[in-house]
Order: sequence, then structure tokens, then C-alpha cells
Amino acid sequence: MTNELQALQDIPISLVDHAVVPFNGQYVLKNNRHRAYIFIDEEERLLIDALKTPVTVGSLIQLYHEKFKKYSYKKVLDLVFRLLKTSFLSDDTSGKLLKQS
Repeated sequence: MTNELQALQDIPISLVDHAVVPFNGQYVLKNNRHRAYIFIDEEERLLIDALKTPVTVGSLIQLYHEKFKKYSYKKVLDLVFRLLKTSFLSDDTSGKLLKQS
């Protein structure tokens, strides 16, 4: 495991005020602070649900493995960086991720 990935795993992730809304067999994650929206699938919804309290990226990867019986660093990190890009992450989380990436 690279040092960069190890450092990312230790960053606590917390979301801004949001809502998950079912839409045509998928889900829409709505940012109540910035009026931003992204589509998420069932697997990503599970990860979003886990973020009701701050958890680390490593914890999200472990949760994904426990639920789906496979490791998917790419799926988890892609979601985290999509959340960063669309202002769904708290300022503290965004700052730590930007410093690390």
C-alpha cells in the first residue's frame, strides 16, 4: 500500500447537511447547503448512510468489504472525491483531502 493511500485511509469523512432521495430505481444525493445533486447507486447509498457520523476512508473500505465481500478502493475513493468535487464534504474534511491529494 502506498503512503498516499495509507494517509487517505486515516482521514475522517463528514458530510454537510444532505438528503438521499429515491429516483427511478437509483438515488439522488441532495446537498441542502449548496443545492447540488449527484446520482448514487445502492452501494454508494450504503456508504453515505454510514456517514451519519464521521468515519475514516479506511472504515468505509472495510464496510464495503463486509457488505459486498470484495474490496473496492476505487469505488470508495471515487465516491469520496465526487463528494469533494460537488461540495458535499465538510470544510474540515475537504481541507484534509486537498492537502493530501
